[in-house]
Amino acid sequence: MRIMGEGTVREVQKEKSLRYRSKRFFIDLIQRINVITLFISDDESEKVRENAKLAMVGGVSRIRNNKERKKSLAEDQLVGQISTYVGSVFLTGSADGYYKARDKANKNPYKGDGGVDIIGLPNVDIKGSMMRYSQDPLKYRLLVRSQERHKDWIYVLAMVPKQRPYKCHLVGWAYDSDLPEKAYSGDIKALHGAFVKEGRDLRLMEELKNNK
Repeated sequence: MRIMGEGTVREVQKEKSLRYRSKRFFIDLIQRINVITLFISDDESEKVRENAKLAMVGGVSRIRNNKERKKSLAEDQLVGQISTYVGSVFLTGSADGYYKARDKANKNPYKGDGGVDIIGLPNVDIKGSMMRYSQDPLKYRLLVRSQERHKDWIYVLAMVPKQRPYKCHLVGWAYDSDLPEKAYSGDIKALHGAFVKEGRDLRLMEELKNNK
């Protein structure tokens, strides 16, 4: 049996750390290359904004407290509409599924879209959020609440920058079975109860597109 001295142990630990960081670098690089970024034209942006206004009826944000929710409802709805529009265009090649879902929801404002973001993709849930603290979409996490989970569903992380023209980064996606077994219980209290997966650990968007 070989007995390693303290210096040798440190060298082995350093080598393992370097290997891990190197592997993580290439994984991050692959993820970064495969983040899908799409812009929305001015004409389509007007339609998306109108849908955001209509979606405000009964809309809520589960992340922030009541006072902030009232102030930010319009922004939340706009982000959701941008994300879903871009998700439809990328995954189906058209915004038709998005518009059909919105037409249904707008006719029944208190019932919403019935849980379907895009007609034709009944088990795909687009999780859109504003990019608030970083311009790197891989710095964000996919969050799914217990009441939002469904067996065999797919959740897509979509990040929207604040600036115009409107655009959206489709970071990646996860099956319901990919989510952690336990809900988040870390330092960020607003995330307690959500099932959280890091953006860099999500499946690649091209894979989802090719499987649809």
